[in-house]
Amino acid sequence: MLRALPYLVVLVPALLPAQSLVAPSGAAAEQAGHTWFPGFGTPMRDAYLLDAAHLPGLSGRNLVGLDLRRDLGRAVALAGGAAQLEIHVSHAAASADAPEPAFDANHGADRTLVFRGTVQVPNSPVPGPAPDPWGSGNAVSVDFTTPFAYRGGTLCVEVVGRTVAGQVAADWPVDAAVRVAPGTTTEVGTGCGALGLVGPSAVVGESRLQPGSTALLEASGKANTPGLLFVGVQEIPGGADLSGLGMTGCRLHVAPAVTLPALYQPSVSTRMPGLATASLRLPRDPALAGASLWFQWLDLETSLPPSQWSNALGVSLTNAVRATIAAVPAAGFATVSADLGPTGLPAEGQVSSGRIPVLRLRTN
Repeated sequence: MLRALPYLVVLVPALLPAQSLVAPSGAAAEQAGHTWFPGFGTPMRDAYLLDAAHLPGLSGRNLVGLDLRRDLGRAVALAGGAAQLEIHVSHAAASADAPEPAFDANHGADRTLVFRGTVQVPNSPVPGPAPDPWGSGNAVSVDFTTPFAYRGGTLCVEVVGRTVAGQVAADWPVDAAVRVAPGTTTEVGTGCGALGLVGPSAVVGESRLQPGSTALLEASGKANTPGLLFVGVQEIPGGADLSGLGMTGCRLHVAPAVTLPALYQPSVSTRMPGLATASLRLPRDPALAGASLWFQWLDLETSLPPSQWSNALGVSLTNAVRATIAAVPAAGFATVSADLGPTGLPAEGQVSSGRIPVLRLRTN
């Protein structure tokens, strides 16, 4: 009888009735958020971490597939296409409430390639009064070629997605669960660059202003010029007037605690000639909730002909931004995401605590 035990361990998951579970728990109904899935319009590498509390009843079963659904909150028809996906699953080495920016650091030693191939993204009609969220026109289904034996604990699902030429699902947002409140931002002063912009020249995304998440920052400036990003923990009241240096109308509002290099890349937007971006990982320290950081960008226009300078010195400033960090609950799920470059896979991504696509995990 003892000799039969190894065979029973293998057979028991197969003898259990097939089931599916919508994760994270509580996401059976349409969620208020949406996100972009790798390969659906944009080549991306994502890792999704889910704590065991969001996977009730799955321990001891084989995961054999996953489904995702469109964002039904967008009341328009979505044009489908195809995506090339590669999916790895493991028992995570990191907590879903403290994920690592490095993709490999989130995986456990049993990382398994469960799928590699092309999936079809359907043409999805305008949602009716009572749409079926998992109907064939609203969902994408992936059948694993290699099952994954889930033993409990935090699950890590990594998806590398690439577009398929001629079949790009350019605008197919998927339903996403969001369990965090956004931070808040306040514009301080005005920029002094001759850009002709309507609105601020520097912004900070509010959705990722939580401890442990990656804050996203953008600034407009002259294309193909270097710059600096000033990060401070306090504001210069009223701003320091730099007109005496030749920077007419420019005020420095941030007392820099950290200065980071930047580059204003040519922008495809007609609103701005150049765009500088930065990402800043916020420490996962609950004491940061309610704290503020100040950001302001400098543009070294001296790399351009003097006729293109905004002032006599050839140096301009954006407006400043005060960003106040929100509290982050222990949501038990998170996403690490990065766009794919022209070669190779990005080793690190941006952390979004308390955000994840709604996934229906299937077992046998």
